[in-house]
Amino acid sequence: MNRGLFNCIVCFFLLCLPLISSADTFTKTVTLYRQAEKNESAPQAMEITKQEALHQALNEIVGQYLEHHTEVETKKLIQDELIDRLRRTAQLEIQNNPSRTFYENQGKVRVTLKVVIDPDNLKKLAKDLESEISKIHFGRIELNCSVPGRLFIDGRFQDIVKEDQILILTRIPVGDHTLQLESFGRGILWENKVQLAEKRTIWSEKCAVVENRTVRVSANPELDPNKIIGPLSGMEFIRIPPGRFLMGSKLGEEGREDDESPQHLVMVKQFYMTTTELTQRQWWEVMLSNPSMLQESELPLERVSWENAQMFLRKLNAWDPGKDYRLPTEAEWEYACRAGALTRFANGDKNSDMKKMAWYKGNSAGQTHPVGEKEPNAFGLYDMHGNVYEWCEGKYHHSYVGAPADGSAWIEGEGWEHIVRGGSYRSKPRHCRSAYRLKDPDYQSVVIGLRLVRSR
Repeated sequence: MNRGLFNCIVCFFLLCLPLISSADTFTKTVTLYRQAEKNESAPQAMEITKQEALHQALNEIVGQYLEHHTEVETKKLIQDELIDRLRRTAQLEIQNNPSRTFYENQGKVRVTLKVVIDPDNLKKLAKDLESEISKIHFGRIELNCSVPGRLFIDGRFQDIVKEDQILILTRIPVGDHTLQLESFGRGILWENKVQLAEKRTIWSEKCAVVENRTVRVSANPELDPNKIIGPLSGMEFIRIPPGRFLMGSKLGEEGREDDESPQHLVMVKQFYMTTTELTQRQWWEVMLSNPSMLQESELPLERVSWENAQMFLRKLNAWDPGKDYRLPTEAEWEYACRAGALTRFANGDKNSDMKKMAWYKGNSAGQTHPVGEKEPNAFGLYDMHGNVYEWCEGKYHHSYVGAPADGSAWIEGEGWEHIVRGGSYRSKPRHCRSAYRLKDPDYQSVVIGLRLVRSR
């Protein structure tokens, strides 16, 4: 079975409950949302969603079991096969009514599946597979990778590679294999078929990309000189022109807070900002994890701390160097959010104006929504109001007295708390205003995500 998160051709939502184990069983309960294809009937959609949920649950159970009972190299070889064999004996219990969700949500299916595994059977199957593998002859593949990306062998994800990295793969079964290097969000950059003929075979390949196949371009000026295609799936940066603006709120603004004063003039240099909040798919492509509570690939990432965001940025800058990916400063964020507007929101002063741009407490049904569904502001940025709060560079200060006037991050003085901006799906309109500031300690919250900027 070669199906996994990277192979999945549908957008899905995943909420995994903790693994429960006892002397008698391993139990995993998974809730999975999936948008059915247009040609799928309700029974087909429910069965496909159930199988996706089953695979995810088995992957969790098997992964945790092998982590404590099997060497790392052996785990990589037997995990997928072990999952396939467990499918035949797993006890399944659907704990909701999928057909109801299909018809109520216009083809979006929700399946809550309880999966129970006999630990003795799991142990026996794992032991049998280890015995089978011990009889296989292995070779070694050495790759000199000139571009960053994800390496797949025979359709199975193998490893993340950095630019100009030499990667040595051991315990590769003798035989024919297809190697593929997939860039972050740009498809297959390189593919080659190899044959390991003997047990001690060492096969070397320069994993290079010819110029006319490389998609390593920062922009397409023929299409739009103000946009840059980012390195991750669906990521697009838009040019935010230099300018000056009044930062903070004016006296008498409805919902105004004390820390939004004094209103002051700030000069901001040109920068580029992602048109949407960082999605869970984009985070996964770099971190190979998803901390979000409500999980679906195109939903904004949440439950990410400021330090988590910095770790993500360090990795992204290592894989795509020279771009200086970072969080926006607080001044850059407000300048981009306002997009020239002097009103409470980017499109007016009324709460009804904001509804057109934001998912907030009054219309979100208590959850995040896929990025980019609401109207953008004048700069072409989506979800600057609502959906999730967004981390900024710099520290929180109780007023703007002494704040930088050049748009840079304010890192001197006061406490250690960082700033989030924009409001969330749980926020009242007053907390989604362009000027609203919220200090937050460095912890993971279901209402906080991030958005990227780059200076060039």
